Amino acid sequence: MRVEYREYFHRRGENFEWTQLEVTVCCRPRMRLFESALGMMEMNGLNQIAGVRRTHTPMYASNDVDRCASRFRLLRKPWLLLAALLVGSSAMAASVEVPNGDFSDPANNGSIGGLLGPNLNNQPIGTGPWLGTSFGILGILARPMLTVDSTNQNATIGGILANVGGLLNTGGWFSQQLAVNFQPGRFYVMSADVSAGGLLNLGLLTDTNVGIGLTSGSTLVAASTTAAPELLDLRLIETNAYRLRFGWFADAGASGAIGLRLFNRPQGLLQADLLGTTVFGNVELEGRDIGPVTRVTILPGTVGDTETGVGQRFPGQFIAIVEDEDGDGVPNYEVTIAAPEGDDSASADLSSPSSDDPPGRTITAKTDIDGVVTFDATANMVAGCFQVHVGASDPELTVESGVFHFRNVSDDPAQDSIYCNGFQ
Repeated sequence: MRVEYREYFHRRGENFEWTQLEVTVCCRPRMRLFESALGMMEMNGLNQIAGVRRTHTPMYASNDVDRCASRFRLLRKPWLLLAALLVGSSAMAASVEVPNGDFSDPANNGSIGGLLGPNLNNQPIGTGPWLGTSFGILGILARPMLTVDSTNQNATIGGILANVGGLLNTGGWFSQQLAVNFQPGRFYVMSADVSAGGLLNLGLLTDTNVGIGLTSGSTLVAASTTAAPELLDLRLIETNAYRLRFGWFADAGASGAIGLRLFNRPQGLLQADLLGTTVFGNVELEGRDIGPVTRVTILPGTVGDTETGVGQRFPGQFIAIVEDEDGDGVPNYEVTIAAPEGDDSASADLSSPSSDDPPGRTITAKTDIDGVVTFDATANMVAGCFQVHVGASDPELTVESGVFHFRNVSDDPAQDSIYCNGFQ
């Protein structure tokens, strides 16, 4: 995918900042745009940009079908739009069809469960395709109610219970089997909207065993509750509603038809610790064919992001994308992010949310689901210009590194940082 953009004009006010851009993109018919700093934006093809479904920044788009170009009025920093487009190009995927993934089909309407009774396993809801499984505690606790509602376009698991001691819990899930088989080695990304009437975080979802997953036969082979942290993502999309995503490389344990599961299956929790009602929506699945790493592409930011006073934190969050030869983002890949060592020259301490290292001149970090890694930087006390390199941690690999250019500024006349090393 090739992205070209030019700034039309930039305006700044007391309480706002926005830029109008024209963006021309030559791309595959479907693209998904992710932007690490602001959240997730989804688009179904450039010619439908006006139909952006979800954004965390106020955004307006007009459409120009003939030239595959669009003008954006974008709040905050304009280069973040380019970040979204480049990350989108590195997250190209084949969408795997999920029948009634948006729960809009009235034929799938209905409820199962509730009341005391035997467990219900893979019970049809309406005429499908979604099935329901509902576990109660026979003679003690009623089965949870599973409902598919095409009017509200969601699926709800309600009435999760615990016995007095909290040793026994009810639970259930929605499931369906797709008309597509697993391909070993392929990277699958499953996503769904999830809400539970309050604030959610990944730790809470894991502790309560609420999430989404992939099945092979009756076996849960991958799930958001067991995914590697780098391959897991939860983003707020509106009040108390979140978009949950996880990624997984299909291994030998996955064969046959792909199965999907949306579950609330607590184990040994007290009633106060349960998510009693969980609502799911907009279930999607992607398959990505990831090749060997060839390069690291950086989003350089603006001068205002890469320049700061000595001893101060740089205002930008810096983004790099690890790509294969086709420009697809490589997930869960370790990179080394390095600034100059020592304090005799300008440098910075680095940190990353996907790194286990403490802040320092050199850290390692892992890319996320889309092959993106982000880091922050804090200037040392020496004025001047320097580079930060982002490259493969494996020294045996020949990978084109990404290079950021930073500048530490000082008012001290003894430290001349106005011109340095041809930085400007």
